[in-house]
Amino acid sequence: MAELRAELGTASDPDLAGELVDAYEELKVRYYRRDFRPGQLEAGRFAEAAFRILQLRARGSYTAIGKALPQLPVLIQDLESADPSRVHESVRIHIPRTLAAVYNIRNRRDVGHIAADVDANSMDAEFVMSACNWVLAEFVRLFHQCSAEHAQAYVEGIVKRRVPLIQVFGETPFVLRAGLPARDEILVLLSHQGSLGASLDQLDSWLPTVDRANIRARLSELERRDRYVRRVEGRTFITDTGIEYVESQLLRA
Repeated sequence: MAELRAELGTASDPDLAGELVDAYEELKVRYYRRDFRPGQLEAGRFAEAAFRILQLRARGSYTAIGKALPQLPVLIQDLESADPSRVHESVRIHIPRTLAAVYNIRNRRDVGHIAADVDANSMDAEFVMSACNWVLAEFVRLFHQCSAEHAQAYVEGIVKRRVPLIQVFGETPFVLRAGLPARDEILVLLSHQGSLGASLDQLDSWLPTVDRANIRARLSELERRDRYVRRVEGRTFITDTGIEYVESQLLRA
């Protein structure tokens, strides 16, 4: 995440980029833990940082961190009225409206306030997570003048899925749950790696209690029998089927 924080900080403001990425990281962890209410509070924090980045891009200044943003209709109108010859349409219209929906989930559903009729649920969380993913990728696309596909791949590569079964020490992920069979440890690590995948050497160094021959054998089973992984040009990647297994059988175990 340090690379993404630096990239966004260069194109906007380091403090705002830090707030945005920190909130996104926590939101993602909460989402995978199905801890929906605190996760959506983080989505509100993400939206506040993103709105300030939009202000900076559109107007050259932003509401100081710690000071309340303008009311949502005023904020959106101000961004929309920015000079269209100078400010991208996504900064003026598309991102603000998406953030407004995220912010309203934070303020109007059973998230930030006590409510009797609506409970924070997975439907809200799915929308919020998808919206924040899109906003982050859109920032990358705009700031780096690249295609939407490249921006999404960049975000997926850097913003690795932070599986709650993993803790990272330096650059080394460590599986926290004792007693998992080697195949499950491998899948947890690959899920954490996301679209970056992992080499055999990396898996060997991350699994000190599993010998290299056993790792090879498990990878062969996972690819040929289960279709949970795919090996391409010396790296192993988890498949959608493998992700489903990790999320349904390991994260909720």
